[in-house]
Amino acid sequence: MRAIENISEIEEEKLWLNSISRNPAFDFLSEPSEDIYLQKDGEPFDD
Repeated sequence: MRAIENISEIEEEKLWLNSISRNPAFDFLSEPSEDIYLQKDGEPFDD
């Protein structure tokens, strides 16, 4: 993980994340068939 050096980088990161989350190319990820893991499949991670 890299450190974010200034406010403009934070705003750029927000812009990228917003763009990616609204991109229709990733709409298939919200389909029920993509939910292949359940809570019972794993164990909680407590560090």
